[in-house]
Amino acid sequence: MILELAGLSLGGLERIWAVADQATGYLCGALALLDACLERVRQAQGLTATSRARLLADLAVIEDAIEGALDAA
Repeated sequence: MILELAGLSLGGLERIWAVADQATGYLCGALALLDACLERVRQAQGLTATSRARLLADLAVIEDAIEGALDAA
């Protein structure tokens, strides 16, 4: 019975690890997309310096949040 409970516990942990790996994958994908957005804003024509600075600041806040979530994972 103890072995059966240990097996069930390990099975539960395996699912948790799989979910954590999947979440990490999604966060890494989001971070890569965010980096591409940052580059497009930097190179965009027709944006005022103030608008560009605001967009870059907003994207930087999002980037910090994603990196914080990755560090916590």
